[in-house]
Amino acid sequence: MKIKLFMSLILCGFLVSNVAAAAPEKAVAKMASVKKTIPLTLGGKKSGSEPKKICCTPVTPNSMADALSFKHDSGGLGANYTLKFTPNSIFKNQMQAYINYVHYMSGNVVNSVIINWQLRECGTGVNPSNSCSGIIGGNHFTEWCFGGNGNLCNGGGGFWPNSIMEVNKWYQVHTGTYLDKLSDRYINKKKCANNKFYVRISLQKSAKGGGKLQISDGKRIIKTIPLK
Repeated sequence: MKIKLFMSLILCGFLVSNVAAAAPEKAVAKMASVKKTIPLTLGGKKSGSEPKKICCTPVTPNSMADALSFKHDSGGLGANYTLKFTPNSIFKNQMQAYINYVHYMSGNVVNSVIINWQLRECGTGVNPSNSCSGIIGGNHFTEWCFGGNGNLCNGGGGFWPNSIMEVNKWYQVHTGTYLDKLSDRYINKKKCANNKFYVRISLQKSAKGGGKLQISDGKRIIKTIPLK
């Protein structure tokens, strides 16, 4: 547990150099002094001030885009497809370290961090439309619990139905991240509770069966993966 807490502090970027260089057991022993530098008010409000927010989760547009893979139905690249949540071990360990950290900092009150996943269709333009559809395929949830091993304690990766997405159309993937308790206190809604990015499979008319998976931040393409 000491090692997990040590990793958690590294994750949020609050360790000063002398703590980072210490052995895990020594780092844990120094947490009382480290807590003074953490943007968090423990035990509720201070006089005349609101409790400050804890650091953001590892959930970002880039990390979420990297954690998704696509699955085609039969029929080649032109067939409908869906997205699957397939996070790598680095992301899973980061999420586990984060919830272990928040659990400790909340006085053992917060026990899990949850991501709400939503999918919307956003047109066929060069860039995604600002006016997307309503939620398609329903709301879905993934949850990491305190004391786990990095794997989900609730939810799974195959939550969107097969064939729900069409090629050459943009789709918005929206994630809302919250805690099972005290979310308003510990997660900054404006800065890190909500994230979104856009994805589409674009077929190249001149290519022989080729295409590309494009990921956008809404204004520009931030990642392109050739498909064959």
